[in-house]
Amino acid sequence: MNRHLLRVLLALYPRAWRDRYGDELAGLTEDLISAGRIRPLSAVVNLAGGAALECGRVLAASRRVIGGIAVAGLVAGIAFAARHPPPLTSTALVVVAQAAQSDLPPGATDPDAYMATQIMIASSDPVLLNALPHVRPAMPLNELRHNVQIRSLTPSIVSVSAKGENAADAEATANATADSYIAYVSSSLSPAGRIAAKMLEPATSATARPLPASLPITGGFGALYGSMVGAAVALAFGWADRRSRISR
Repeated sequence: MNRHLLRVLLALYPRAWRDRYGDELAGLTEDLISAGRIRPLSAVVNLAGGAALECGRVLAASRRVIGGIAVAGLVAGIAFAARHPPPLTSTALVVVAQAAQSDLPPGATDPDAYMATQIMIASSDPVLLNALPHVRPAMPLNELRHNVQIRSLTPSIVSVSAKGENAADAEATANATADSYIAYVSSSLSPAGRIAAKMLEPATSATARPLPASLPITGGFGALYGSMVGAAVALAFGWADRRSRISR
């Protein structure tokens, strides 16, 4: 068996087990392969299976460590959610002239393709750059792109949603982006030609996911992450109960 592959397989075992039995297992595996008593592929399967078994024993013996770190992750996740509440979202609605066949992209016959083009225009650099001076708070282009979501609600209505730390910021950003889109598609600069568009409903309110709903979600991710960290720590340091087979 390739020595590099053998080292990789042995590295899958818990450190405490590997330090005590690794050299012996490596020598035995090579002797068995050299004597023709086991095939290299079978040796790989046996070593991988043994590593999984020993890791399971270490994790089972270290369940208190893993559980403790998982609880710490849960608490940290809840605390983070409480300290950083979900951002508010506000939405402006823009009505655009319904597409005539001549307005559709080349080869397209579905009005949805026309609206898909409008969504691309609304989220394009020229529109967002023109909105930047009016968004709140001041932010770079990439951040604005991340905070704004453009969707098509009907074949003639485009929604512009924006996130913000408070209602005023979310509303200002949504309205600034919607106004910039309207001005752009109504001008000669529009790649789809001049299109009649107007504000159907400006962003005047903002909503957010209720904090009680966010706490268990963020806390759950914290607990999951804590469990993964605890398992990694247990395996990396080979923590195991003194009564386990490793310490005998």
